Amino acid sequence: MALSSVLPIRLDQLPAYYAGGEKDAVNISRRVNIHTVIAERPRIDIMKYEVQEGDTLFGIGEKFGLKPDTILWGNWYTMGGDPHTLRPGQELNILPVDGVLHIWSLGEGLNGVAKFYGVTAEDIINWPGNNLDPDIDRSHPPIEEGTALVVPNGRREPPSWQMIQITRTNPAVAKVLGPGYCGAVSSGLVGDGVFGWPTTSQWLSGYQYMPGVHEAIDIGGVIGTVIDKKRNVSIGG
Repeated sequence: MALSSVLPIRLDQLPAYYAGGEKDAVNISRRVNIHTVIAERPRIDIMKYEVQEGDTLFGIGEKFGLKPDTILWGNWYTMGGDPHTLRPGQELNILPVDGVLHIWSLGEGLNGVAKFYGVTAEDIINWPGNNLDPDIDRSHPPIEEGTALVVPNGRREPPSWQMIQITRTNPAVAKVLGPGYCGAVSSGLVGDGVFGWPTTSQWLSGYQYMPGVHEAIDIGGVIGTVIDKKRNVSIGG
């Protein structure tokens, strides 16, 4: 067939298109989405968080996608390296990644600081939130004293999550009860003899109370489960 014999097709002659092939179906229409979806960008800044009643380092870490160690290591100077000093009203630094917050002191070098935290100087320099020149002098960097630097994946000594023990033989060391306290005390926290269930978890994970062997009950739970500190009860395991 010669090309000249092919008649052009007019758009108004095309049959209407129906979804599913049914004439009574609704025609497909194209709609314009005027909303722009912006991909979530990684955070590089240090956030602030005020500790609330019932907060734990585990719960705070889970809220921000960080390890509980990072919450402690990001507030080492505020909490004195002790996870049990967490109190309502404290303002905590929330790092953008797992690691350590280092407050710069005069005379320090990036190589030495990096070695202390188990990372390389490049790890600290390349973190964009630190705003350091890639060609900075690693031995004598011109960093202002008091500058807060994020050390990604840096580590300190692992914290002790276990509560202090108050012995019966030397109760005067129980500084949490006041200097020189000499009343009747027992191992662990001290209560008033009235049992109160300390958490929302209602099941035991295993061991029962056995005098002289396992002087506690193991209450089951998950990371971040709130412990009601107002309850006068000792939980051990």
